[in-house]
Amino acid sequence: MKIPFNKKATAVAVLAAIVFSFAFWTWSTPETVEIGMSLNVGGNVGFDVNTTLITFGTVPQSGIAVRDVVITNNDNYDKIARFSAEGTIRDFIQLPPDTLVKANQNKTVNAKAAVPWGAKYGEYTGTFRILLMRAV
Repeated sequence: MKIPFNKKATAVAVLAAIVFSFAFWTWSTPETVEIGMSLNVGGNVGFDVNTTLITFGTVPQSGIAVRDVVITNNDNYDKIARFSAEGTIRDFIQLPPDTLVKANQNKTVNAKAAVPWGAKYGEYTGTFRILLMRAV
């Protein structure tokens, strides 16, 4: 038995698949926020008041510095924030766990730098990356 080819039905099916794929891609595409980071490993403690970066200032060997990062969700649905660090500073950063940010709310997490004993003095830089995905 031969099944007749229906051009209209095929066109509708293809169009529906395209619309569904676009809607799903738009719905599930994560948002990425990147913030620069800097840390100076040195013998003295110091601080930096720069508001465009996460700056840990000068931290001695075996020292720890913590900075608050506020995540804003202006959408009408909950999001999960996932964190990563890149650059020469990466080995010093202790990332927060994945965090739920409720719809139309803010959530504060800690970015923490822990400098091990024996770390070389100098400037370390990188990027703190926040991946925001729709919570399911």
